[in-house]
Amino acid sequence: MALLVLVGYVITLAPTVTLWDAGEFITAAKVLGVPHQPGTPLFVMLGHVWADVVAIGQYAWRLNMMSACFSAAGAGCLFLVAERLLAGEERLLRIGGAAAAAVLSAFVFTGWQNSNETEVYTVATFSVAAISWLAVRWRDVRGTARAPHLLLLIVYIAALSIGNHLLALLAGPAVSLFIFFTFRTAPSPGTAGREVRPGGRRKR
Repeated sequence: MALLVLVGYVITLAPTVTLWDAGEFITAAKVLGVPHQPGTPLFVMLGHVWADVVAIGQYAWRLNMMSACFSAAGAGCLFLVAERLLAGEERLLRIGGAAAAAVLSAFVFTGWQNSNETEVYTVATFSVAAISWLAVRWRDVRGTARAPHLLLLIVYIAALSIGNHLLALLAGPAVSLFIFFTFRTAPSPGTAGREVRPGGRRKR
């Protein structure tokens, strides 16, 4: 799904610098400079490394492509979230519904426009989508050794995203409510079905 979205972005990708902030971000990435407040050090470093590794076309086009790739990866994460939440439905409905959600979200006007130029919002979108997918995975593996690692990864991505754009922090309250709701309504797979003995010990 991410590849399909990326193809759509590449077809409409801006060939060079666009208006507004794109030129500033491209210049900052080139010279490792500081763009307008509050500054976007993560995005600048990502762009600088990306442009050196993906040495194809003009510099501005490379960074436009980076935005497209991050946004497409975010659409892929959203597809995984929707597909998991539709578990129990018929395969056609599950895959089709998840694909529709990913495509529609990827090609709404604002998201599409930002994905075709050098903008921090695409990295933020990917961060939010990745955090959402990790939260769903955490719910699936509760009670295992992987669960705490996924929570730490969620916190790490959220903290790292501050260096790109504060937009990704909007996922924080939603993820917190999701975790609280899961604790209240879904028993841990590692403890479900066990009987509590007097004294707090459990048995099968």
